[in-house]
Amino acid sequence: MKTHPCWVVTYLMLGGPWVWLLFAQSASGQLLEIPHTADPQSSSGTEGRILLRAPWGSAPGEFGKTDEASRPGPMDFAVVEDDLYVLDTVNARVQVFGLEGNFKTAIPIRTKTADFLCVGPDGEVAVLDAFCRRQLSVFSLGGKLRRSMKLPEAIGLPSAVFTDGRCTWVEDRHNRVLEISAVDDKEDTPARVINILPGRPMAAGRGTMHALRKDERDVLIHLAAKESEETVTVRFPHRLLSIVTLEADATGKVCVAAVCENQATEGQPQRRIVATTIERSTMAARVVSMPDAYITDHYRKLWLLESGDLVQMQTTKEEVRFLRWTPEPVQRKEVSQ
Repeated sequence: MKTHPCWVVTYLMLGGPWVWLLFAQSASGQLLEIPHTADPQSSSGTEGRILLRAPWGSAPGEFGKTDEASRPGPMDFAVVEDDLYVLDTVNARVQVFGLEGNFKTAIPIRTKTADFLCVGPDGEVAVLDAFCRRQLSVFSLGGKLRRSMKLPEAIGLPSAVFTDGRCTWVEDRHNRVLEISAVDDKEDTPARVINILPGRPMAAGRGTMHALRKDERDVLIHLAAKESEETVTVRFPHRLLSIVTLEADATGKVCVAAVCENQATEGQPQRRIVATTIERSTMAARVVSMPDAYITDHYRKLWLLESGDLVQMQTTKEEVRFLRWTPEPVQRKEVSQ
């Protein structure tokens, strides 16, 4: 059966002139285009609301950094219910804050070279020392070590860790994801590989997702669930420097974000993070742009909340701060083609 493309033009108001998003649907998947007229610098959406500001240091509520060439600082973070978990690598701890900025507790993690963090629904905190020790350790909220295991050789370049409280997965090279399990609770024995997924596990066991940069502006997202598979291409308004976020919440909402190179300022390229959230059932989209403001190394810039808002970590010479951004909704208008 011949399939005809269906074009949908969507107009988007982001704190300035109307710009548009173009949706195209065909047998090969769906295209969401944010064209050049959507200037990431002016299309900033609702301004970020500061959730937490904390100085550099080692006291409770402060974050550690070094002035070495690698510039480590807070490397990863997660938001679970109303709590913000931050991997304070230099101080060998995970710090927990309320979303109003109040300090709650610190969990010692026994390593100053941890890279990745995830939090299970039961409150367990998994910390991955991906490169120096190649060790995955799981702690209770009270700081008790529950289990620890070496990474198997099958994982060459760890790029994320996930848990749903029952299973633990480690992403390899931003590509395949391996489910691993400890062998007889032996800390120094490499974990065994239980299963291999083609992409990141989505919340509530909804399936897997994988993102791939196709060219200078396009990101191809493949979503695979038990009942269906679909492909969405997000076309960003400017040249991509890197994909920085691929998340999905329990409702099926998907977020993809990339650092984009905008117009040059005094001979230097201006970089902005452009994020798009997509409702899978309706393809309704929201967009927000924010500064790419960091002086330290890190592995996570954004976290998708169930409300659809995004939490961003920023680092400056004076402090670490977390901001909450609200992507702007779109208004859609179908036209015949």
